[in-house]
Amino acid sequence: MTSRRGVALVLGAGGTVGMAYHAGSLRALQLVGGVDPAGCDLIMGTSAGSVIGAYLRSGWTSEDLWQLALGTHPTSPGYGPDDVEARRRAIFTPAWRTPAELAGRAVGSAYVIARSMFGVPPVALPRA
Repeated sequence: MTSRRGVALVLGAGGTVGMAYHAGSLRALQLVGGVDPAGCDLIMGTSAGSVIGAYLRSGWTSEDLWQLALGTHPTSPGYGPDDVEARRRAIFTPAWRTPAELAGRAVGSAYVIARSMFGVPPVALPRA
């Protein structure tokens, strides 16, 4: 009895950044390495990797994923120059308007970090 060795593709997490990373990595794997990611015997992933794996299994190619990451895939909504500039401004706009809002966010973030790192007990909130 002979055993058959297959090729597995394991994809990690990372949200939208992870999806873009996978799109570039899989494109390079195909163009430079000569390996078709969609042709792997087993594809598994976590979070963003599972989404990319589902795309590959549903017939998308690494080129499709690359175009999706660039926003040039035919299924991507069309953005004009004004839309791109508005989206760029929105990304870099602070999420606070006053110094008090910034301080509140800083205190809240510090509390979340302290809870996760040092096991600080949760604050009991008054019931309404």
